[in-house]
Amino acid sequence: MVVEMEDTGFRYELKKILIEAGPEIEQAILDAFEKFSDNSIRRNLLDVLKEVGTRKSIKLLEELEKQNGSLNYPAKRALAEIRNR
Repeated sequence: MVVEMEDTGFRYELKKILIEAGPEIEQAILDAFEKFSDNSIRRNLLDVLKEVGTRKSIKLLEELEKQNGSLNYPAKRALAEIRNR
């Protein structure tokens, strides 16, 4: 289901579905994250992790937080949410 994020017409709905799936979807997102080169897809996946991610996501998010670019801020927000749970 995560790979369907490439379909821009379905992306918003899929993001809602992934969030509704809860933490069970986290590992699939982590496994697929590096397969996407499109940063808009990656930002959407970070938004999902912000809502459903657990400590399993922290390593990836910390790596992204250290980088400059468009993924830095979404990673920082996701990290803050996960750490506040």
